[in-house]
Amino acid sequence: MATGRTESPSEDYSSPLEKQIRSGKTSTSVEIVSYHPRVWLRGAQDWDKDIFGSYAWRIVHGPAMSVRFPAFAHDDLKYIFYFTAEVADKYFDDISWHDTHLRLLSLITTGKSVRMKMEWNLPSDLPGASQNPDYHPQNTADEYYIRAKEKLLFLANSSVGRIHSDFMVQVGAAAYDWLMGETLENGEPVLSDKERRTLQNRLIAHADFLKKQCSGKEHFFQSSEIYNYMYPQVGFALYEPDGRYIDPEYNQKAKEYLDDFDRYWIGKILPALNAQGGDGGWHGGITRTTGRPGMQGGTPADNTVPIVIAPLLFAHFTATGREIEESVFSTGCIKNFTLWQLYMIPPCKIGEATYYSIGGVWKSDNRSPWTFPRQLFARRRASKDPEQLRLAELGAWLGYQQANFCVGYGGSWDNENRLLFEDNWVNPRDPERLGYGTRHFKKLGWVFMREKFTTPNDVSAIFVCQACRWSHLDQVTQNSIHIGRSEDLITGWDNTIWIGKDGRRSIDKFPTINDGLEAYAPGSEYDIGPGIQSYQDNDQYSYVFGDASNAYEKDKLKKFTREIVYLKPAIFIILDQVETRQAGFKKSWVIHPSAAPQSIDSSLTIIQNGSSALWIKRLLPIRVNQTLDSNLMEVSPNQSALKNQFLYVMQVTNSNVSKDSPEVVADQATLIPDANRIRIKVDKWEVVFNANNTPGISVKASTKKKEQKN
Repeated sequence: MATGRTESPSEDYSSPLEKQIRSGKTSTSVEIVSYHPRVWLRGAQDWDKDIFGSYAWRIVHGPAMSVRFPAFAHDDLKYIFYFTAEVADKYFDDISWHDTHLRLLSLITTGKSVRMKMEWNLPSDLPGASQNPDYHPQNTADEYYIRAKEKLLFLANSSVGRIHSDFMVQVGAAAYDWLMGETLENGEPVLSDKERRTLQNRLIAHADFLKKQCSGKEHFFQSSEIYNYMYPQVGFALYEPDGRYIDPEYNQKAKEYLDDFDRYWIGKILPALNAQGGDGGWHGGITRTTGRPGMQGGTPADNTVPIVIAPLLFAHFTATGREIEESVFSTGCIKNFTLWQLYMIPPCKIGEATYYSIGGVWKSDNRSPWTFPRQLFARRRASKDPEQLRLAELGAWLGYQQANFCVGYGGSWDNENRLLFEDNWVNPRDPERLGYGTRHFKKLGWVFMREKFTTPNDVSAIFVCQACRWSHLDQVTQNSIHIGRSEDLITGWDNTIWIGKDGRRSIDKFPTINDGLEAYAPGSEYDIGPGIQSYQDNDQYSYVFGDASNAYEKDKLKKFTREIVYLKPAIFIILDQVETRQAGFKKSWVIHPSAAPQSIDSSLTIIQNGSSALWIKRLLPIRVNQTLDSNLMEVSPNQSALKNQFLYVMQVTNSNVSKDSPEVVADQATLIPDANRIRIKVDKWEVVFNANNTPGISVKASTKKKEQKN
């Protein structure tokens, strides 16, 4: 008998440095290093091509193919510099705000690479993709540096405002930092004293504009509001621990920004993000990753906050002297997001996959959800920590899948992103070899049940039962399941129990930073749980117990629990136990089929979609009223009661399998008489649920051969 392994949840996903700052043992200003560059780079070591994982190492060891023609990228395919130099020359004479983003940094990268070409042993002509001629930089290092400075000054002197200031606190601050230590061929610094002061003044003006937008009334999970708090990156670039190269009043301003980072990010924002998804995840889904607010368009209010803020936390890591394992960049919601990204890829036909569309509508130009998450696993490959290495390798595997899963390409603005953030890897192992299978994201309250990650015919399911409703991006549904194999079978996020026409509570107003994380306490209006109360997983089955009693109107529902047993690889047993305040409240078991369901007999239904099928066998209730149409399957007991049980066995098969095939075992599922417990026999399995609606099961697998159907 398989008993399963039960997870013990960890409550704190803060990084070591985060904890030390929060406790007062240190501060960001104390941790800032004295050298430049330090925003997304780590001083002189990042220009050393012999240091594994350095920026120079990435230039020399990057992929050589064009992003427009996706292919696997390995360490032994050289010269990602091909991309950045091409962009630097293409936009060399362009001084505008249009789509500038990291192209400004490409000028500096190219200038440095031209300067270091002999030391790095770069050939005169860099080999590019077969679709393009060989390419080499068209300007001198001095010309690239001077042009970058001219563009930076032009952009910095633009009027403050949301778009301009967003750009300057991110890319502008980095460009200033990158140019700080560079010199021209004649030995003069690229930035004169006057130019340095001008840039410091203007960067502070842009940072102050964003700071003045911050009132504490922002919502934790709305990226257009949280993005105002990105201004401390100017402090990362400007602050000088020894006071050199900056006037005292500017240095004091920079320190104030660093102190604000500790106050808001360490003290308030990151604890909330980790409470929502410290072990990975985002309640609004990943399809909302449509670009950063103020850059490349997108939908700022609905964007995916962990991805939006990753560059700021990565800059905090590089601007301090800590290793990545200790850094704020390794706070849980950032470190573990790559794992979440993996599970959001449904099994599907290669070339057609996107992500599960929870929380947003997938765009046909779907570059952003693939390119921006790279910023979450940057530099983890250089870590000594096994888990960081595993996540880095997984991120590399995901990056290579862009050719298979993404119909769009990276685009020119993605070039520097690839160089800065992407961990190239020779033949990264697939998720199964990395040890990933069925997984419970404890903080968020989602369970992903996976057969494998290998082919479109791998069975996949998602179960959602959260403890809290975090924001307007959250789906109202609770105790909902989504099942797919090559194609969706049960789809959407409303496959649950309805009380009356629905019965779930609506929430219109959500906590702000001033309200604090405490507003999400158990028993608050945001409590839609209690959530997942038990989870087990082993080689034979997965088990999850979800309690969504607080998600409904309290005058209608007293108790609603759902238990799911996933008998690997393709059978699901679902037990719902529902108790209402009055017997007259209608209880409906509801799923949304991906294709019109067909009734085989009074207790058996099939959903066929493409090459896949889902057989649905009802064991309880025995007598029901059932509605089937192309968008909804609704089943209700035909007699009113305070308490009802809904028990179903589902099986995923090929669509060309008939009811009489020995492969279809769901139809043979039966209840075994038991006075106190629910016992089920299906195929070789006997599953027994605990009595009194308490979490727990026992599962036995018979070794006898199953009987052939008549």
